Amino acid sequence: MQLPDGVSYTFRSLARGPQGEALLLTTDGKLRYFDQHTGKELGSVDLMGPWEESETWQDPRPAIWVTGETAYITDPSTKKLMAVSLKNLHKGQAEKFAELELPETPNEISGVSGKTMK
Repeated sequence: MQLPDGVSYTFRSLARGPQGEALLLTTDGKLRYFDQHTGKELGSVDLMGPWEESETWQDPRPAIWVTGETAYITDPSTKKLMAVSLKNLHKGQAEKFAELELPETPNEISGVSGKTMK
């Protein structure tokens, strides 16, 4: 995977898409998605302003969590939680479809899928 000069990501900004695509929430404020086999960038979605990695790993930073065909992304600088549809990543398309203002600064994100085991 090749990123533009000066653009990076952190341990909280890595995930996999529904078909195994590599997802990177990068410091230029984009959610980028890559083919998991070739590393070719398939597309990106602008989600927030640029951000910087803190030297202190416990500091709030944008984070991503994926379940099914939806990515949930936090933006600590604006106290927002965003939802991005990953339904058409194989066509090079993703789009933000919801945004929620949070009462506190988000620091991490996780969840459960709600699927039951048989």
